[in-house]
Amino acid sequence: MKNKMVNCCEHGTQGIGLLCVHAAISIDSGALSRMLVTDNTDLARPDAWCSACEERLMREGWSEQWFEEADFKFLCAACWDLASERLNSSATKGELGD
Repeated sequence: MKNKMVNCCEHGTQGIGLLCVHAAISIDSGALSRMLVTDNTDLARPDAWCSACEERLMREGWSEQWFEEADFKFLCAACWDLASERLNSSATKGELGD
């Protein structure tokens, strides 16, 4: 997926990042207060997910089923940055890989 681009209606042509559906839904609602990120990526932004996805990942390990149920969404890099700011407003960024 290297150099994968998307044409965002807000930010124009941007690289992408992946965000689990739970975190994506929470961008505007503020229902979640933390977004965990991995340092392993070949995209413009690292893959990111919510605490519930992280708990399941730690309990069960990575699997195709985990990935499918996280239902990752593509966000442009600028939207991903906005999501990170909103969801991590009271948490430490980049908790995975630290």
